[in-house]
Amino acid sequence: MIKLEFQASPQVVALCARFISEAGEGLQEGGTIQFSAPDLDDEDFVEAWESGLQEELDADLASLEYLVGHRNFGRGDVELKPEVAEAVLRACSAVRLWLRTNKLSDIDDVEMEKLVLDELDFSTPSGLVLLAYSVLGYLQEVLIQILMEGE
Repeated sequence: MIKLEFQASPQVVALCARFISEAGEGLQEGGTIQFSAPDLDDEDFVEAWESGLQEELDADLASLEYLVGHRNFGRGDVELKPEVAEAVLRACSAVRLWLRTNKLSDIDDVEMEKLVLDELDFSTPSGLVLLAYSVLGYLQEVLIQILMEGE
């Protein structure tokens, strides 16, 4: 088991949960289709490939939703199995990519790299998305550090 220490206000946790849920719905509606199967001529293989990807994505998203919904998340320690932490990492990537593509596409990559949280306007929809995007990125960094220390 690993111990995740992650501090965030209840409002930030709720915001992240909202965007995770929204991204999850979007990703269930064909989110894996963009990852084409290697042999597009074999319809059965393509269907199995996409179905398998969707099942794995759904499981990863469930792990992330469980973590964010945990009563201690943001307030104290949460213990996770390493494989759950890895699933959370993958889900954070999927959610962040979905947010980037569907909510933040008007911001170019150079501008995204320069963003400073303290300078964002959280009264705007894009400011809130950027906050959730950043928090999920920070969660990824924390989990990667914990997992690397365990090796």
